[in-house]
Amino acid sequence: MPVEPGVPVAQFLTAPYCTGVAFHCQACARRRLVPLELVIGHMRRLGLDPETTGIRSLCHHVSRPCGRCGGLAFEVRPHYRGIAGQDGLTFAP
Repeated sequence: MPVEPGVPVAQFLTAPYCTGVAFHCQACARRRLVPLELVIGHMRRLGLDPETTGIRSLCHHVSRPCGRCGGLAFEVRPHYRGIAGQDGLTFAP
């Protein structure tokens, strides 16, 4: 089944609280967080346009295997940092 490409990666540069891209290994569920600027730089080196390439389609361009299990199947999502007071566990400043 083809992956729906999702929102273009460059749009997450202006998204509030978006700090990077989370690569979830589909074999062992390990999550690797990569800063958004590094992802965009790597995309440009591969010849991909961040303005048109969807974030979910990045799973087709992963070259490093999972550090835990060696798998190459990943699900890709934006990563948002937590906001103090919004998770019910921490106090707002």
